[in-house]
Amino acid sequence: MQITKQCRLRFTITTNFVDEVELDVIPLNICGFVLSSPYLYDQDAIFHRKENKYCLVKDGIEYIVRAHKIKTSLDLVKVSQIKRLINSSKKYVLMFVKEQPKDKYDAFQGCDSQFNDKLIEIVYSYKELFKEPKSIPPEIEIQNEIQLQSDAPLSNISMYHMSVIENEEIKKQTQELVDKGFILPSSSPCGSPIILVPKKDGTWRTCVDFRALNKITIKNRYSLPRIDDLLDQLKNVVNFTKLDLRTGYHHIRIAENDIWETAFKTRHGLYE
Repeated sequence: MQITKQCRLRFTITTNFVDEVELDVIPLNICGFVLSSPYLYDQDAIFHRKENKYCLVKDGIEYIVRAHKIKTSLDLVKVSQIKRLINSSKKYVLMFVKEQPKDKYDAFQGCDSQFNDKLIEIVYSYKELFKEPKSIPPEIEIQNEIQLQSDAPLSNISMYHMSVIENEEIKKQTQELVDKGFILPSSSPCGSPIILVPKKDGTWRTCVDFRALNKITIKNRYSLPRIDDLLDQLKNVVNFTKLDLRTGYHHIRIAENDIWETAFKTRHGLYE
């Protein structure tokens, strides 16, 4: 850029420090001037980083220039004031600034920061797997069967006592499960009671007390894997992860002929 004009400007930094400088004039869309390194060198300026201040020397006198304090308080504007501003001038643009949710970053807390971007990229490439389920899982070859003892009476347990607040919470969560297709109204001869269990975040988890059903269920005879064998398979593994399966119980599909056995009672009806 070719400089064709110069000017001499008198300015003040503090109430006492007054100086004149010769400036190069260049076309800009802003109005201002920059005191660069040559000027600070001529004034023997010293920057104190900890105190965030400059010491300038002029005519043998030392001047202290401190940085402006950032204003942290915000002035609230009423709705009526906004309306008057918009009506009086068409140049105003109303913007709503919302904090970006941090849910997708909280899952990676404690991980090495250099891998965060890569982890987020992997999660988003499989985002269909991490969506909240909105329907029952598709039918597969293997399903959860409930085989009852032939000579045992069907389980039919009375409901537990619930407060008004607990009943409202059960009604709300039950309706959400009905809307998602996880449960449906039932006319089953079985019935297990439902309870609410407090979670660490202050919310409630709906649980069904299937202990009576479990007593008359024929137990599976397949062997569980040994923990030491599972640990041996982790040899040379360096990356570990864990998944919080939201509504994980509803990811397990019950065999069609055994759904009636999972019926549970609420104050608002019987569901399975």
